[in-house]
Amino acid sequence: MAIMEIAKVTVGAIEKAAEVTKNTVEVVAKTSEKCVELGKKGLDGVVKGSGSLLENIDVIKNKSLSEIRLLNNDLLQKLVNDLSESVQEATEVVDKSREGLTEKERKKIKEETGWSDEIVNNIDSWEQYEIYKDAELQEGEINGRKCLLKDIDLDYVDEKTGKTNLELMEQGRSPIDSKTGEKIELHHMGQQFDGPFVELAENSEHGGSKHSILHPNREGSFRNDPELVKQYNRERAAHWKSRV
Repeated sequence: MAIMEIAKVTVGAIEKAAEVTKNTVEVVAKTSEKCVELGKKGLDGVVKGSGSLLENIDVIKNKSLSEIRLLNNDLLQKLVNDLSESVQEATEVVDKSREGLTEKERKKIKEETGWSDEIVNNIDSWEQYEIYKDAELQEGEINGRKCLLKDIDLDYVDEKTGKTNLELMEQGRSPIDSKTGEKIELHHMGQQFDGPFVELAENSEHGGSKHSILHPNREGSFRNDPELVKQYNRERAAHWKSRV
């Protein structure tokens, strides 16, 4: 059964059991959180011993609170134990997915691209690498910062401003990707404020489902710090001026 399906029936059943067994409350929170997180990643069947787990859930989910109180405490405790094991395994799967590239993957990326260690070490996952690879980027250095750079058509005219990319960049403004008509944005590799810049088309390469792949960490964004935002705006303008 898919992990999201397990999550749905688990939470419904355990909410009832939680009123009887206080120990279940913590398990509910952890299990539902991990199940949802894994479900978003599209992982199925990671719950350890899901067969017996679901059998126990089925015993509880359709019973009233009064009926649950009559159940053997051993059954409730077994359900709690099964869920605890599920949480542990789910945690291990999620943590492993955040460990980054394997040495084999790093080596393959270097062989395919020739990118430096500084670039490769700031790639968090193979999915991120595929985004960068599909964008056909070349490594370079701008203002002392390592970057992955797009091939920009300096003569391309922005329909909104009537200016060429050359004119926009001379003013410190973002150029336009001639293939998509989208503004080219600067992405911080590894979500590190001082990390390498990557030039990516606003929507097709940096937006949509790719945005969550490129930004796996939802906390600690520099955009929450007004001073860092000002610094970034200065660095962005300097980047485009230096790219001319």
